[in-house]
Amino acid sequence: MDALPPPPPAVVRAVDQDAVDAATRLIDMERWLHAQQASLPTPPLQPDNASLAAFAGDVDAWWASRREPFKARLAAAMGDIALLRGFDGSLPDDTCAAAIGIATVHGMVLPHVALHEVTVGGAPYAGAFLAADTRPAGKVISFLPARGWDTHDTAAAALQAIEAHARRALASRTDLPGVAHTRLGGAGEGPIVASRPLQGRLFDTLVDGIIRAQREKMDAAWAEFSLGPGVPGRHQHLADALRDALRLADAFDVASILEVRDARLRMALADERLATVPADVAAQWRQARRDYAEGMQAIAAREGEAGIAPPGGLHDYTMRQLRTVLTGLGIDDDPADITITLHRGTDVAAWFESFTSLFTGPEPLHAPLLDLALRNVPPAGGGLFTASGKRGDAIAPLNDKVIRGMLNRLDVHTRFQALLRRELQEGPLAPLRRSLFATGWAARARHEATDALVATLRDEHAGAAHLGLGRQGLAWVVAALDATAGARTLPNGAAIEVSAVGYLDTTIRDIVEFRATGQARFVLYTPGAPDGVAFRQFAGRDEAERLFYRQPAFREYLLDRLPAAFSELAGVGGARQFKASRGVQWVFGGNLPPGYTQTAGPFEPRPIAGDIAGALYDTHVEHSLRQVREVSRSTADAGWGYLVDLWHRNPAQALPAHAVVATVTAPFRVAPAGWRAYDAVRAGDFGRAFVDATEAYVAAIAAHAAGATALASGTALATLGFRTARGATVDRVLRRGDQPMPSRYPASGPAPAGVPDAHGLYRIDGQQYAAVGGQLYKAYYDAPRRAVRLGSVPAGGDVAGPTIRLQQGLWRLGRQAPPRARYGSNASDDFRSEYVAQLAHAFPDAAERDLVVAAMFREVRGLPAAAAAGVSEAQRSAFRDAMVRAEQAVHTLAGTGPALPGHLRRVSSADLPQRLWFHGDRRIHADAFAHAATASGGEWAAMGTAYQARDVVGIRLTAVPPGAPSSPHDFAVELAVRDIVAARMSGAGPVDLVTALGSSGPDFILRTPPGQPLVLAPGEFRVVETPM
Repeated sequence: MDALPPPPPAVVRAVDQDAVDAATRLIDMERWLHAQQASLPTPPLQPDNASLAAFAGDVDAWWASRREPFKARLAAAMGDIALLRGFDGSLPDDTCAAAIGIATVHGMVLPHVALHEVTVGGAPYAGAFLAADTRPAGKVISFLPARGWDTHDTAAAALQAIEAHARRALASRTDLPGVAHTRLGGAGEGPIVASRPLQGRLFDTLVDGIIRAQREKMDAAWAEFSLGPGVPGRHQHLADALRDALRLADAFDVASILEVRDARLRMALADERLATVPADVAAQWRQARRDYAEGMQAIAAREGEAGIAPPGGLHDYTMRQLRTVLTGLGIDDDPADITITLHRGTDVAAWFESFTSLFTGPEPLHAPLLDLALRNVPPAGGGLFTASGKRGDAIAPLNDKVIRGMLNRLDVHTRFQALLRRELQEGPLAPLRRSLFATGWAARARHEATDALVATLRDEHAGAAHLGLGRQGLAWVVAALDATAGARTLPNGAAIEVSAVGYLDTTIRDIVEFRATGQARFVLYTPGAPDGVAFRQFAGRDEAERLFYRQPAFREYLLDRLPAAFSELAGVGGARQFKASRGVQWVFGGNLPPGYTQTAGPFEPRPIAGDIAGALYDTHVEHSLRQVREVSRSTADAGWGYLVDLWHRNPAQALPAHAVVATVTAPFRVAPAGWRAYDAVRAGDFGRAFVDATEAYVAAIAAHAAGATALASGTALATLGFRTARGATVDRVLRRGDQPMPSRYPASGPAPAGVPDAHGLYRIDGQQYAAVGGQLYKAYYDAPRRAVRLGSVPAGGDVAGPTIRLQQGLWRLGRQAPPRARYGSNASDDFRSEYVAQLAHAFPDAAERDLVVAAMFREVRGLPAAAAAGVSEAQRSAFRDAMVRAEQAVHTLAGTGPALPGHLRRVSSADLPQRLWFHGDRRIHADAFAHAATASGGEWAAMGTAYQARDVVGIRLTAVPPGAPSSPHDFAVELAVRDIVAARMSGAGPVDLVTALGSSGPDFILRTPPGQPLVLAPGEFRVVETPM
């Protein structure tokens, strides 16, 4: 045997340095934008017309000194994006050259290239433009601040693609990154995206448009604040709206652009890879990737509809229970600030602990209340307990009797396990959790298995025969995934055995073995392995031990999939290792040489006779329950011997207790990155709305395959993919830090080790923190807004801090404005939708309405302009009456939400058609429909929604069946409309059907809650592919 583990196989990593340099410059641009964001003027804390006017003047002055540098950097960054996409091969050479030529401050545009502004609802979209090659068969390229460069066959195709993105964004929000909502009043059912020739120099137009859009958003926020003095939460709305208006990422979103670019690179390389393998393998790979991407979308939508969230952590549960009890006792102290002291003077045994204690008595022992709550205490004996607060002051109500009784009755050990069992095994949502887990696992395993075969056929592992899959190995895996329990066979009748991997008295999570009965050779599934290899095949167990289980590179990977009790620290501050007595370490084939992983026992296969994913799910549950059992004690088992560890821990023999507590439910918080991406789309994140779902999930699949999760937050490094000389993808780590937080929210110290919670936050001494750039910032999760906010929970009428979000594992300032209001829900914070509707009623003519609104918005901000603009007294009166009606509606119509526009009507239940059709073009609507197969053989689906008319979000349907001359689309979905509406008559997500007044035509809108996909159950839909 080798003296040291064999090195990993050599990998060709020849990457064009020019590509890396271009990416590095883009990251520098992002860093510069972050610095500029931090230097922007701060909105006033006590706003009024005077302070807001001064603030607007400060912003104007800020731009006066930065307009020219912004132009130069914007042009350079656009050129770097084109260069990078050119190196990737995802932008054709001629298009790349044209884009680079355009991206100069002085606008070196070729004679045959015509530039056009993009407009939405008639207003210029800041930062966006088209460049059309006017020669025969010339292409059109578009640039969007959240996407970068895209190529289209025609200008009409470009506008159609931008329209799809804009309508998806408007399904959640009332404005767009580059257009204020005041300019979108005319955006309705017809096409809302158009273009017009660009006048003047390109970058003068772009930067001036960005400044103008910012100012229009600021002015609208200011006017709305002044117009609605009685609207609840108006100070918070103003603060959030001003933060959004000044968000420089709307002008140039580096993070989103890099995400699109990474996905496009992987898609281009995938096509190149598949061109070199047999056609049947390529088709199998494409189908598996499509099923995986659609499955992730559908799972995320189903989770959202059912209200499934990751199980709460042991720490949070314990703190909630303690707060409830303390409040009942009249104690305001936070449980995290309370220290429990054990005075052992009455404990005879304690006097004999040491020579000193014989003469001076035993020393008192101190522990946080949280730790004691987890470990519990005996009902009597051992001394007397007292409690003290943060400043050391005694808490009189917490005497010895009360402390013991409180902790015994809480019995966190027993009650939290019961809670987990209810949520994960026995409760009403447990079967759905299990089903979603199984659906996601099977889709991922199938995709990674087909990808492993492609890698083997292309020899991508440089001759390492055990990495990847052959056709035989893939057949084993597919047979196991396709089969019902107990019927796993190949076409030739050979039986397939599936096993989990056991270690001592437990099972390792996630890892699965596949083999044909009677064969020593087997396939090992290692999802998320640090070398990026999901499948490997071994001639026998000895080879697997040598090349995987005993390899030091996989030690942390294996320990992550075991309960914490099986690991220990190699000395104070050392790395984790398997807990094993030196005398009982398990060896194979003799003593292990230095460098190999030492364990306390062998890794052994444990057959899975039934449902594979179900067995894996059960292992996750058992690990969570075991973690609880190992860090806590029940009232019945509470004893002094166990409490010794509370005061006398040996760090080399046990992991830090807080880390164990944090990881109790970690297996259920490590969801694919794509699920979180989809949550961002549902929440109305603009950058995500302009990233196609195909792109988002290609990137997410790549990240998940590499083991990346949203738990890996706060890092100052980021990984980007680059094309290698052999046409593969290699990841390079580049320094790309978190966005600096506003100076109003200072850092509180260095970031800790350990695992953050489901929202990426750490909890320390009862306070939540976000680890940003290696520092801790106070933060909390704002559940109604589904967002993390900086600072502490506001008291009284205080304004909450800005929202922040994780993107690609890094913290960024997020969108602030509340989601678009939905019908049938509380309308108390939707003054905007109400007054827009009232103004549309008061001024039916759009030109007149725009004139009056612009003039009156200036007037309410203290800038007299109504008379000068030619606004009559009657118009002023009609405007103010509309505002009064809007404010009254906010107070009196809570629960109704915005009304339908006057030209639409709701179809009554009696008149609902039984079935209607959704027609789609995969080039545009690939992300509008996603479906997933359940383990039981059924199907359910999620359909994306879009802005259809003022305050109407939903899905456009038709009575025209597929295949008709009027529907030349390549796929269609038949919807059982009557059943869909009836099933959602009540609850959080009602839907209804609307159509135009007086219309007997085929067109309808299925109206849905804003920003949420429509989840379809089996029997509510049928997919039909139609030939083009």
